Amino acid sequence: MTTDVRRALATVFHGTPEPRPVSALRHYTPRWIWPPSYRRTWEWDTLCRTIATVGLREPVVALPDGRVVDGGHRLDAAVAVGLETVPVLTLPVPLPLDDEARWAIEEWAVVNALARRQLTRGEIVRLLIDLERATARRERRRAISAANLRRGATPGQPMRLSSRVDDLARLTGLSPTYVKRVLMVARRASEALAEEVRAGRTAIRDAWQATQADLDAAMDADAPTHDALESRVARYRARLRFLVEALEALGAQLDGAPHRQQQAYLDVVARAEGRTQRNLERLTAASQWRKTIIPGGER
Repeated sequence: MTTDVRRALATVFHGTPEPRPVSALRHYTPRWIWPPSYRRTWEWDTLCRTIATVGLREPVVALPDGRVVDGGHRLDAAVAVGLETVPVLTLPVPLPLDDEARWAIEEWAVVNALARRQLTRGEIVRLLIDLERATARRERRRAISAANLRRGATPGQPMRLSSRVDDLARLTGLSPTYVKRVLMVARRASEALAEEVRAGRTAIRDAWQATQADLDAAMDADAPTHDALESRVARYRARLRFLVEALEALGAQLDGAPHRQQQAYLDVVARAEGRTQRNLERLTAASQWRKTIIPGGER
């Protein structure tokens, strides 16, 4: 059924809408995830005024039983301004929906929201975190279901997940690095830290660094002790001082060289300096984490 649902979702906007009474339509109840509501915002007020003036031009998408899977806000706005019928594209899928089909529909709805809505960066981050968490919950459920299959049965093939970094970067207009960090925080950070990010109280960069430090420090029982980490920090600091001095020396030595050659040498040293600085920050964070969080971490 999953393949049929995804094929229907991919082609639903190619169909011809038909008018249906609003009384025959209702909201879809999500199982995994759903785009956030923007009622009681200026966007909602604008939508209501537009529909009251020119009617509902963009059809809603509904299942054969009338559950709306795309256009819930448009349906509510149509009801609010007194429309009796709205244009509807019917999604030709068999009912009842199983969990895989429901995931396909809900993932599609979230991706549409990311692609079409004028979301702020904070709203995008919240939606990406929610999507990645829902993906993780679904993966765990699939793993449990596969483990409970009878001998000889074959689990269904995993669906393509829309939470791939490149896909989401293109959808949201964010850099792949930023999206990757958001997804890592969603998957690996503590519940409290992820909620801090969702609420906008902690920046993604800070949450990502804290999560990376936690993972590095707690990777296994043989993780370096605090003293070993401090020793590595000292080595990186010495290397950083050397690179800074080398950068200054190169600036003086290359005065007579062509500009392109000067820039090439300076870029090489600057990149090495940047890598060293990032490693130093990670090691320092891991050292502090082990010192303050892990009992006996200084031994």
